Amino acid sequence: MKRTLYFLCGLCWVAAGLVAVVFGFGYILADGGNLPAVIRIFGLFYSGGVLLGLVHFIGFCALAALCLAVGIGLCSYAFEPGNTSSE
Repeated sequence: MKRTLYFLCGLCWVAAGLVAVVFGFGYILADGGNLPAVIRIFGLFYSGGVLLGLVHFIGFCALAALCLAVGIGLCSYAFEPGNTSSE
């Protein structure tokens, strides 16, 4: 049961990382200005500048990397041979 929960939590983290990748590339492809207000974090202060767009893209990439790392770690912990306890 414990292994199943670790694996499912890992899959949820991986899914969150993939959603962050989709938002990041959607931000770049839509030029940042045509996206919904939820994605435009600085909606009132958006100037269309390259630096602000770069900061958003780097943030989405960092979020995706963190989510993918946690998800892969949880999934790999679920298949670890020494993890046999069923608490």
